[in-house]
Amino acid sequence: MAGEIVLPTATSGIAVANIPSGRTVHSRFKIPLNSETSFACDVPKQGSLAALIKQTALIIWDEASMAKKENIKSVELLLLFGGDFRQVLSVVPRKTQREAIATSLLQCTGNDFVQVPAHIVSYYQEGDDPINYLATTTFPELEHATLSQDIFIERAILTPLNDVVDSINTFLINKFLGNSVAYKSFDSMLDDNCAIYPTEFLNQLAPGGMTPHELVLKINSHVILLRNIDPANSLCNRTRLICKSFRRNVIVCSIATGHRQGELMFVHRVNLRPPSSAKYPIQFEQIQFLLKLSFAMTINKSQGQTLSRVIVYLPQPCFSHGQLYVTLSRAKQSTKVTVITPQPADHHTSEVLKNVVAYDVLQLSGII
Repeated sequence: MAGEIVLPTATSGIAVANIPSGRTVHSRFKIPLNSETSFACDVPKQGSLAALIKQTALIIWDEASMAKKENIKSVELLLLFGGDFRQVLSVVPRKTQREAIATSLLQCTGNDFVQVPAHIVSYYQEGDDPINYLATTTFPELEHATLSQDIFIERAILTPLNDVVDSINTFLINKFLGNSVAYKSFDSMLDDNCAIYPTEFLNQLAPGGMTPHELVLKINSHVILLRNIDPANSLCNRTRLICKSFRRNVIVCSIATGHRQGELMFVHRVNLRPPSSAKYPIQFEQIQFLLKLSFAMTINKSQGQTLSRVIVYLPQPCFSHGQLYVTLSRAKQSTKVTVITPQPADHHTSEVLKNVVAYDVLQLSGII
């Protein structure tokens, strides 16, 4: 009804950035960061947030399937909700598929195969250089110096694994016009008992959600934020930015997409530690910018993005529920999607892609 209060929220910051009045679900409902201590949201009964929730007619939680089960339990103490679970589920590092599904709403998974149109699939042979082919297919302008900023906003290479993303981005930044600037992280141990590890060893560690030791950038290169910095100003996990100026401890960027496109933002070095879920045997800290190049992105990072041209690079199949669905639906038109994958040994399996499915999650949403 007109005049009623609606609270739009999302699991990820990038989805929130597309909504002028949106907030992340952690920010909106004060969900505890450490669920092992308490599930209770920090919402005082007599506070203004409690009063706002009581007067709200509708709460929308975008990308609810990506939230951990503990977060959903926290909100369930206040509210009930339903949603679409075809997209990717919560990310649980260093766990099997079944263990990852166990952190979500339900606990059943399996494999399926999807027949895709022959015209969107391109194969490379063993011994070919797929990264060079990816670069020239996605960004042919790099070879002819006819670059515009729009091509990097509208196009991207999507692939499942971070290691592959880093290889593609390194190749493309070397092709990118202009002089490079390298920012190296300052890494240090937090536990005196582990002082036997040299700094060079720490420089080689690359936990998920952290920046590489050496971040190489150029003017007008596109980057992506790795964590929420300032959601109110659209500086969220998965926000895409364009590098405009470099200082010793500050990078000046403009927002690449969304309702605040073109606005300048200042990104500073921050202190980073691996998430507890990474379970590193040593404790260390990194001082670095929360940025990575975004010519290529992981499929999980692409959720919430809308692109005009998508190249899907699958050197190995997708490994998580919803990944194939997400990556094939990032483009505005199906004709603008190309899947590049190794030539299968059995030619009878051509145009068939492996799809990981959590069947019970789909049954819950009424899809099957």
